[in-house]
Amino acid sequence: MKRIGLAAITVLALLATRSASARDGMEPDPAALINVNDRYTVESIDFSSGQPPRVSESILSTLKRLIGDKLNLEALNRLCAQIGGEVHANQVTFRLARGSQPDQIKVLLDVEPPKVRFDADVPKFLYQSRQGWSGIGEARMSFGFHTLSLAILSDGDDSVERFSGVRASYQRQGLGSDRVQVSFTFDDLQHHYNDATGSAALLENNRLDNNGSVLYRGRMDFQPAVTVLLAQPLTLTLGYGLEDLRPQNPANGNELVSAAVTNLRYRHQWGTETARHLLDVSYAFRFASRSLGSGYSFVRHEVAGRYQWKRDRQSLEARVLTGSI
Repeated sequence: MKRIGLAAITVLALLATRSASARDGMEPDPAALINVNDRYTVESIDFSSGQPPRVSESILSTLKRLIGDKLNLEALNRLCAQIGGEVHANQVTFRLARGSQPDQIKVLLDVEPPKVRFDADVPKFLYQSRQGWSGIGEARMSFGFHTLSLAILSDGDDSVERFSGVRASYQRQGLGSDRVQVSFTFDDLQHHYNDATGSAALLENNRLDNNGSVLYRGRMDFQPAVTVLLAQPLTLTLGYGLEDLRPQNPANGNELVSAAVTNLRYRHQWGTETARHLLDVSYAFRFASRSLGSGYSFVRHEVAGRYQWKRDRQSLEARVLTGSI
């Protein structure tokens, strides 16, 4: 009996030795390396969703500072708390994954959206001596992957005419994939023209011997769209727009514009702790045809670009807009 017991102990010891040797030969799992921070270097920090939330410059600077440093779990926990406070997330956590090189790891940030979030913003507010005031006030409510927004606007800056009214939209993130977003936008706008534009329209009416008007007093737009993340930070949007135009002379009846819409956009941010850069370039294509049930036929191309540089309280911004129709 004693011999059997000794033999069993010997076998167990051999098995334990082999098991320990096998473990020593394996590359350690970074998720379990919470007590050896000084050994591993942070190779990259990314958001698992593929679409980073909008965060402040200080958080972006912290992200840049942690990349290339040794793993610091306390700093990562503080970073998660800061991001959660800014974007009002329900929870922000991080996961560790093997890096492309030995002794390097990747950090993946998981942002869990809040159950309900409400915020308000004024994305535009300006004054021009000849155009007057222009402003947009917007309120948004988010719950899960859904976002509803309502904006009240009066804008004499973007177009020849001043348009005012309401704009409502709905967005759904991650429809079947983190790379897909669907949206619906609705506008109900009134249009107002200055004297010079009205005089030019009257001359055009007389030239065409038109009883109506080449101008319209209002419009309603509805546009569903699907946005696909092709490769960070390049996105492609495909949509279909319906516009109900209300001429200045109501007796002429409303007109319908039906158009296919495509937008290819590249938006990239980079920088250091002291300076930040933003490059935003897009190409939009809009096609309307009577075969689509449209009252007008046209093809419109538009290229827009914006570059922004920020350092401390100083900023420089350049914009370009060109196109044809």
